Amino acid sequence: DNLKPVIGFITFASNTQRLVKERGGWELLMRDMEADDYDQIVKDLAEVMKNVQDNPLDVLQIPAADQDRVMLCMTVQAFRNHMMADRKNLEDVRDKQTFEKSIVSLRMAFYDKANATKMAQWKDQRG
Repeated sequence: DNLKPVIGFITFASNTQRLVKERGGWELLMRDMEADDYDQIVKDLAEVMKNVQDNPLDVLQIPAADQDRVMLCMTVQAFRNHMMADRKNLEDVRDKQTFEKSIVSLRMAFYDKANATKMAQWKDQRG
């Protein structure tokens, strides 16, 4: 649900990329634009935009077999890196090892918190 606002943008970018490829590349598209062929370009783009997908992972071309893992990895990364400054240089969520590392990191964070709580309790008991 959090990605739904950007689906239109992702779809537009993906469809524009496909349209450019179908028209022979950016140079040919620019030539068509310079020749005032805007009407056809707009019609072509409007046609491809009719197929807006609802699932952001489909839009991002994540294979169905990997979608649950990728979404879980994105969730773990968001949980662990809730500050924007923490999100620099994150690993690729599509990589299986990223998910495994994220789970280990999350598990260790819970362990560290539980350990700190236990140590504080022991310190209070000792006086």
